[in-house]
Amino acid sequence: MPGFRLFGSDGRPSEPWKGAGGDFRWSKGRRSLGGLSGGGEALALAIFLGMEALWGAGLVTDIHVVGERIYAVRPGGLTVGVGARMEWVHRPEFRWIAFEPIQIGDQNHFLAVGGQPGASGVLSDYRLMDGVEEVEVLAEDLLYDIALHSESRRVAVACADGRVLTARYDGNRPRAWKTRSRHTAPVRSVAFSRDGRWIASGGLDGLVLVADAGTNDEPLALQDHSDQVECVIFSPDSNSIISGARDGRVRVHSVGGRLIRSYSSLGGHRGGRPGERQNRILSLANTPDGMVAGSSLGNVYRLSETSTASDLAVTLDAPVNAIAVGPRVFLGGSRVHELK
Repeated sequence: MPGFRLFGSDGRPSEPWKGAGGDFRWSKGRRSLGGLSGGGEALALAIFLGMEALWGAGLVTDIHVVGERIYAVRPGGLTVGVGARMEWVHRPEFRWIAFEPIQIGDQNHFLAVGGQPGASGVLSDYRLMDGVEEVEVLAEDLLYDIALHSESRRVAVACADGRVLTARYDGNRPRAWKTRSRHTAPVRSVAFSRDGRWIASGGLDGLVLVADAGTNDEPLALQDHSDQVECVIFSPDSNSIISGARDGRVRVHSVGGRLIRSYSSLGGHRGGRPGERQNRILSLANTPDGMVAGSSLGNVYRLSETSTASDLAVTLDAPVNAIAVGPRVFLGGSRVHELK
C-alpha cells in the first residue's frame, strides 16, 4: 500500500516508512555510526563516506531557475549553483529524477519524482524554507518526469509502468490521482501546454500522446518517430508539440496531429562521448532565441523556427539531460553549464 509521512529538515526520517518497495531506513550519518568504537567506527566512517561519494556521483537529470538561483537534481539529491560551485541542498532517501518548483504563500515547494527501480515510484513535496519533505508512493516502479500547470494547479507524472497520472495540487499534496493516458512502455516525459488545455507525453513505445486536460477523451497518438521518445514540450503559443527521440530527430506537430517540421540532420553531428554512435535527443527547451535541443553525445543544437536547419552550439563532456531557461540558459550534463 502507498506510504506517506513527514521527514525532518535533514531529509531523514526518524523511523522507517513502508512503500511499495518495502521498508526504507537511514543510518544516522556522520554524527552517529551505530555505537561502534575504535576500528569499527573508523571502518564504518570509511564505508559511509565511500557510499556517499558514489551516491553523489552521476549526471544532472533536471534543472530549474528559481529567482536568481539554479537548482539541479542528480543521483545524490538537490543542488544549487553552477559548475564547480554546485552545493548540496537536500539529500532525499530515494532518488529524485525530475522536479517542478512552485510557490505557495511564502513557501517555495519542490515537487519531485523518482523512486527505486523496480520497487517504487515516489512523489516528494519538499519545502525549501524549512527542509520538511512529504513523500507518497504512487507506483511500483520509477516515476521519470513531472509537469505542473501553476494556474490550474494540475500535476502530471510520467510512470515507468506506462501510465500518465494527473491530479490537482492544493498546496498540501496532490490529491485524487487518475490515469489520463497509457503507453505500452515506460513514459519518459510529460508536459502541459502553457494555456493548460493539453497534456503531452513521450514514451519508449515511440509514441507521443496528446490528451485534452479537461476531458476524458481518448488521447491522440503521434507515430512519426522511428525510435523511442525521450522528451516533449509545447510551443509558447500552445499550438504545437515538439518531441525528441532516440532516432536523433526532433519533430514538430500541431496539437491536431499534423506534422509541421522534422529536424532530421541532428544525428549527423559527432563529438562528445567517445565510442557512442547514436545521437539521441534527450532534452528540449524554448528560449528567447528559439528552440534548443540536447543530445546523448553532449551536443546542444539551436533549431530554426522557420526551417529544418540546425546549428551545433556547443558540445559538453556528457549527455545533456535537461535544459533550464531563465534570464540565461543552463544545461545539465556532468554538472550545470551556462549556454553562452
